[in-house]
Amino acid sequence: MKTQKKWTSYGEIFNAIVSVISHDYAGGERLGDRNIPFVGARLALTNSRYYHGDDAMFFHDARQYLGALGDPNLRVWKADADPIRDWEIGIRERACEDGLFVTEAAMGSGFEPGDEILRIDDSEISEFRKGARRYQLYGETPERENWDFFLRYAKKVEVLRDGETLVVKPKHFPADGSAWKASLRQANPRQASPRQMTEIFRSMMDAGVSYLRLDDLPDEETMAKRLSAALPDEGKDTRPGEKKRLILDLRCCEGGDISGIVPLVPYLIDRPMSPAEFMGELGLYLRYSHKNVLRMVCELEMERDGQSQDLQEEYNAEIGRILSLKGKGFVWEPAELPEEWYRTVQPCGPEEVIVLADIGCRAAGELLCRMAARSPRVVTMGRATCGDSDYQEERVISFEDDIFFAYPMGMTKEAWEGNGILRGGAPVQVEIPWTPEEIRQDVVLERAIAWKA
Repeated sequence: MKTQKKWTSYGEIFNAIVSVISHDYAGGERLGDRNIPFVGARLALTNSRYYHGDDAMFFHDARQYLGALGDPNLRVWKADADPIRDWEIGIRERACEDGLFVTEAAMGSGFEPGDEILRIDDSEISEFRKGARRYQLYGETPERENWDFFLRYAKKVEVLRDGETLVVKPKHFPADGSAWKASLRQANPRQASPRQMTEIFRSMMDAGVSYLRLDDLPDEETMAKRLSAALPDEGKDTRPGEKKRLILDLRCCEGGDISGIVPLVPYLIDRPMSPAEFMGELGLYLRYSHKNVLRMVCELEMERDGQSQDLQEEYNAEIGRILSLKGKGFVWEPAELPEEWYRTVQPCGPEEVIVLADIGCRAAGELLCRMAARSPRVVTMGRATCGDSDYQEERVISFEDDIFFAYPMGMTKEAWEGNGILRGGAPVQVEIPWTPEEIRQDVVLERAIAWKA
């Protein structure tokens, strides 16, 4: 939604974001003392209508505030920003007990996979886990900590590489990621594409192991094709037990189309059931605040323009329904599933299924992992998922046409009932703690291939 207001300062924009968190964000009522701009004098200055600053300073302060709230769904960014205004430094990292390691690095970033980060701007890693800065990491364990903020804005980083201590001045890449993510795989050859990984493990089918890696959930038709490629001998009438094991790799599944779950259902269930039953009760508690309603109505009105008369009447009816909910707070909205999702399907495929998960599994991928974990036929292995699916139904606000802020206005039933997974993720049945060994070797996958219940 594009606002018509002319924002005179970054302070006003920041105040608007704080207001959205308090009154419109689905998790705002549960933040309590966390929703306080406590993260430093700079932020206090930003929280003033007279603060102008510049793009870089504003994004630094706004991200510092949002990061401390602990929900990765809360994002602020600038469209078409060059590295002077908004940037990333082209690495991914992970902590292990007292160590912090670069797991992937873009070409030209100055970092190498395997670098141990010793200090950030002269502060040792342990110092960031003290005081207010610890909220920015929001990880319950070291391997779940998010160091992106501190590294993004670091002027220098001291690393240990091959026994030698080096000082790296981070390079700035455009924040949209197109430049550095394109070279990320070249810097770390172990990160093969889903198609390459499928080919690598096709040879294991003779040993009773099939492998399918999903970095996203495609639509239903595309997923069926991927399954056919990974399990070429499987059919709808195949009985359980004809193959020993299917490994479904969701460690980097960032979301996608929930309809892609449907073709997977026969391979995950242990008894006849419908995809709808497998998925469980889907829906959201939507926060119908005054401004959320106005934003929803504005979007529907824009979609309505140019539609047929019949469709316009349907849009008008929905607009009227939403307007009637203005200020009602949270209202349960059940998901409307296609009729064919209620048709019973039979189990098929390998007798045993191992689902691999990690903190990179999020959104729809995380939902799939949680659904699969309920099946007696499935073993989940690796690490807990991202934990970002408690809050959904993203709304986007634009300021000055090029600064955007995203927040979710919906909450899952589990989160509503106090069983959410924010900051902790969905746990796995077989946990394998992360170690730096995984930078060069896929320990989790090797464990899954050799797994014996």
